[in-house]
Amino acid sequence: MSRREILSRRLKWSAARYRVIVVVLTFVLTALALATPACAQTCPTEDPGINAAKNNYLYLYFPTAADSTFPAYATQGTLTSASPVAAFDVSALTTGIGTSAQLIDAIQSVVADDYCEFNVQVLATTTNPATLSSPPAQRVTVGIGDDVNGDSTQGYYWGQAQEVDTGNTIAVDFARVWAGTYTACDGGAGPPAGGPCTTGALTGANNTLEHWAQAIGGTAAHEAGHTYGLAHTDDDPPPCPATPVCDNTQGGPAPTPGEDAYYQHLMPAGYNLTGSQRADYRRHFSNRTYGLLATNVGLSVETMHNWNLVNPNAESGSSLAIDFLSTLPTVTISWFYNGNLSPWLNPTINGPSGTAVFQGTTYNKFTITWSSPNPAWSNPSPGVVGGGVQFHIGTTFMGVDFDTPDPIIIQDVTLFDASSSPLALHPRLAGYDAGTVARAICPPAWNMPRNLSAAGRRRLVMEKGLREKRLRREITTPRSTCIIQLRTQSRYASSLLRREPTGRQARSLVSPRSRWVPMRRFHLVAHRFASFSGRERVSSTVSP
Repeated sequence: MSRREILSRRLKWSAARYRVIVVVLTFVLTALALATPACAQTCPTEDPGINAAKNNYLYLYFPTAADSTFPAYATQGTLTSASPVAAFDVSALTTGIGTSAQLIDAIQSVVADDYCEFNVQVLATTTNPATLSSPPAQRVTVGIGDDVNGDSTQGYYWGQAQEVDTGNTIAVDFARVWAGTYTACDGGAGPPAGGPCTTGALTGANNTLEHWAQAIGGTAAHEAGHTYGLAHTDDDPPPCPATPVCDNTQGGPAPTPGEDAYYQHLMPAGYNLTGSQRADYRRHFSNRTYGLLATNVGLSVETMHNWNLVNPNAESGSSLAIDFLSTLPTVTISWFYNGNLSPWLNPTINGPSGTAVFQGTTYNKFTITWSSPNPAWSNPSPGVVGGGVQFHIGTTFMGVDFDTPDPIIIQDVTLFDASSSPLALHPRLAGYDAGTVARAICPPAWNMPRNLSAAGRRRLVMEKGLREKRLRREITTPRSTCIIQLRTQSRYASSLLRREPTGRQARSLVSPRSRWVPMRRFHLVAHRFASFSGRERVSSTVSP
């Protein structure tokens, strides 16, 4: 056989193999897309290093055996002590929703989403954090067992924190969640106060991994909120609703105008919520509790570094200010985002304007303001962000490493109108804002929308910064927008797509041919936001 014939056969075989691979891959991706028509909201933390540097640790502790070493603070109900924490076993709760490990992962995802915007990293563990060789100095441990607290005489309890830590002054704190209570009472006041207790929110067709995770995860997020200084009176409606029956002594302020209903927020007392309000969706922190948490634990530094925000107000915003703390005597901007997704350019820093003590450390107080109009922005006009409109900001500072613990502490984010008056609602991470309750329709980062060629559009954007280059592929469909962002500190980002694989490599999704590209530092994330439909998957429970 001649050399030409051998090469010809090899080429035919390679082509056939390629077609088989493409067909199989297409079938697998299509099957996965059909099996998961909508993706749950996911915290779009851009940089794993930044997330790992968050200095407030929230441990979700799921013992594999009863743990009597957990602090024995007094609790209400039939269980008069928080200790021991019972083992967490899904079989003690229900059947048919998966393994204990799967439920733990799902609960952790719910709580991580709840605290996505804040300087808090959420970790699930089956080991008591107190037994670690070097446990973090600033930590909250929520013990989650499958035990039941309550009966038809005393009523039922889903969780209880050690205290409401006003101002978050206690470095090491604790809370309990009695997941087994959901097997006896899924919501409402229940006996002896009256009103519904078991409503089928976690049985029958509602007996799903998602519903159980949202119910238990909501309880854990709520109880942790108490340890960070949040109270029922921050979210309870004034007065309590007639159904379910509740305690009117804890009535709080009404939601800020423009917000969604109180029962979609995380901190109302337990008796204020029905079973479906706990299990059917993932609730979020209200505008009020967002502001309190920002002061007490700080916001994620990504709020300033590289964040997609939304103006949840009906009114337009003409400028944005972020109040932050730093140990530096002066702060200088080294880079800022100047692309067409931002209404403003050239942010300015004011300060220091005094000092503040945060978790035992004295910081200088600064404010960074965006107000200079960006000619490339047009929604509705340069320098103005319309009500409900999403936008992007980003900046870095000289001498500040966002991958180190507490490099800066962000304590407030405010939009102002044309007369420099603050708008009522804080700008929030897109999809987590207090004015929008929705569920994103968005494919996983590696799965392109099946209707992209017919209904979508593709755009490659190269953003050049002083410190780092970013490659972005924005995929927009009529129902959602997913941004797959590739970050690299390479000086040759503009030529990345032309390079051959050498050294440390990463699979690139920015090229239609998915070429291999070398990157010194690579992060992949799907920022999921834009159009939403239906209700946000939120859930929470609280101690009465």
